[in-house]
Amino acid sequence: MEAVGNLLPAIFKKQIRRDETLVVEILSPFWPKIAGKGIAENSVPVHFARGTLTLETTCPTWAIQLRNMTEEIRAGVNNLLGITLVKEVKVQIAPRL
Repeated sequence: MEAVGNLLPAIFKKQIRRDETLVVEILSPFWPKIAGKGIAENSVPVHFARGTLTLETTCPTWAIQLRNMTEEIRAGVNNLLGITLVKEVKVQIAPRL
């Protein structure tokens, strides 16, 4: 999985810049690597537009934790993508994942 993550930036860099809807699709399988297993089990990336990545969780406690980690998450996503695409991370509470 790590080898694929290393190839991802070269493969998707141009495509991501043209189509922001791909960002969530690309991030989903790598979410545990980016956020860590515990966070990935309790949250999911759901939307990306104009530099803002939106995460959802069903638990208010996890929402607080995620909001406290937005800078680390943003840096991890940008590192995986190989470009500074995510400028802000928002967290919302969903009824269920």
